[in-house]
Amino acid sequence: MKDSVKPDLETFACLWDCEKAHLDKLSIEPVDDFPEPRKVFRDFLAWYTGLSIRSRAAAREDFSEDLYNQIMRCMCLAKDLEGTLVTLYSLKAVFGFLPNDETLRMIPMLVARRSLGQPQMTRKRRRSRLSDVTGLKGKLADVSKVLDLVVEQRMEALNRQGVKLETCSTQRQNEEQVHVLAAFLRVVMRRYVDDQQTMTERIETAAQEMGAVGIDLQDPLHSG
Repeated sequence: MKDSVKPDLETFACLWDCEKAHLDKLSIEPVDDFPEPRKVFRDFLAWYTGLSIRSRAAAREDFSEDLYNQIMRCMCLAKDLEGTLVTLYSLKAVFGFLPNDETLRMIPMLVARRSLGQPQMTRKRRRSRLSDVTGLKGKLADVSKVLDLVVEQRMEALNRQGVKLETCSTQRQNEEQVHVLAAFLRVVMRRYVDDQQTMTERIETAAQEMGAVGIDLQDPLHSG
């Protein structure tokens, strides 16, 4: 490739499509010939940061919901809790994109699949797919209850601070979805770590690996 040929947003859209295909293949057999989502995300942010002010504005204008969903999908397929949290805040900060109905479906599914473990799909495993689906549905129902509880607790916390979300702007209500999903992911992370400090360090490590060190990952309910 000539030095004059530079990547653009479409280049990274193709990369994320390839990442998705790679992760789909990993569910069947181990393949180690493609970078992990964190690495692709790091390169993506590095590319954006290196653009001129005018080119950044154009990239933000061209950034689409389909690309947002594909990036989130890759993080979820990788079962990367910390990476998913960093992605939620990063895409909000950099491109102004917020969770949508697809995000609200993918993240609980990520947690349910991670809880089940989902071994590789061998022929023997293919024969037991029905039981796998049944188990996933049950786990997803449990996960949804946890998410509902997080939403309820946050609404109570906001009310104590005098914030009535239903009277806030649509933008503010949509932004709260980022914090709700991040709080939900933190609740799940606590199952896999020994203490709060370890969880915080894992999130910070993910941010470093993803090139998102300057992104604010704090929950406004608990910051300050």
